[in-house]
Amino acid sequence: MHKRGDPPSLIRLGSSGPAPAQRPRTERAISQELAKEWFKRGKELGAGGYGETKTYEVQDTEYRAALGPVVVVKRFNDDGYDDDDMLAIRELARREHDAHHEAWKRMPPDCQQYLAQPATMSFEDDVNVGSYLVQALVGEEGLTTLSWGKFGEMLDTTGTQLDPGYKEWIARSFGDMLGCIANARMVHKDFNSENVLMLTNLGQPGSSGALRFEWRLIDWGIADVRGQRDQALEPALCADDLYGWEAMPGFRFVGGDGTCHGEKPGLVRSMYLLLRGDNVLDADVAYWIRKGFADKTGLRTPPTLEAAWQERRTAEEAARAARA
Repeated sequence: MHKRGDPPSLIRLGSSGPAPAQRPRTERAISQELAKEWFKRGKELGAGGYGETKTYEVQDTEYRAALGPVVVVKRFNDDGYDDDDMLAIRELARREHDAHHEAWKRMPPDCQQYLAQPATMSFEDDVNVGSYLVQALVGEEGLTTLSWGKFGEMLDTTGTQLDPGYKEWIARSFGDMLGCIANARMVHKDFNSENVLMLTNLGQPGSSGALRFEWRLIDWGIADVRGQRDQALEPALCADDLYGWEAMPGFRFVGGDGTCHGEKPGLVRSMYLLLRGDNVLDADVAYWIRKGFADKTGLRTPPTLEAAWQERRTAEEAARAARA
């Protein structure tokens, strides 16, 4: 059990194994026709706002070496649409493909761990074939893959109580993931309880030992590039003033227009609800997220946010004392 003040390494997030070897990138793009065939033969995985996904066991030697034995094929929903709509859907697929590849390209291996490896797709097929994307399956041996929402449901259903030290680890590693996106000078823009996945051994039979936990982030369809990878940042992290102490940390460019580039705070609020407890305050969760972000980016926390956090923490402690 790790102790407060001595968090585990955020590289691989305490996983018992080393970082996975980087697979070779395939030189051959996957055609929409081939992806469609894989989708037809695949096993249902899930559905979302833009379409549905299936898993497929790859037989082709080159693709298997590059992406692993099992891939995820995403089909963009085009039922009942006309030709102009099909073109628009193809552009949606291309945009997600390009943003996912840009994130992968801009991130070093310790940050690529948060992404599923994207396959290179061809978009030259007739749009009436349909629009598909392929990526490596999110998963690690010995760990269960859950959406953040499903993880919360599991804790509620089982009544599992996490040690405060693990709660800090989870929040700080979440900040580390945010820091990786900031270092890539990008904004994902769609952090939610279904797009943020976690890999864990919690709840598995015989998993009474140390908790293993890793984040993954999927669905880059509305992500934006916000500058060159080496573009200089102001020295302090920023946060949207509308949300004050509980905001997602973000970044500003030196000489820019003052915009704070960062993610919306919705998922952070759900983390407060999930991680709060007798020994953990909402303000602590916000602080740990910012600490992970600052450690990854090298940005300092401005005095105004530090003061807001201290004020909130004092208020929470006073409220708890009054209820005691």
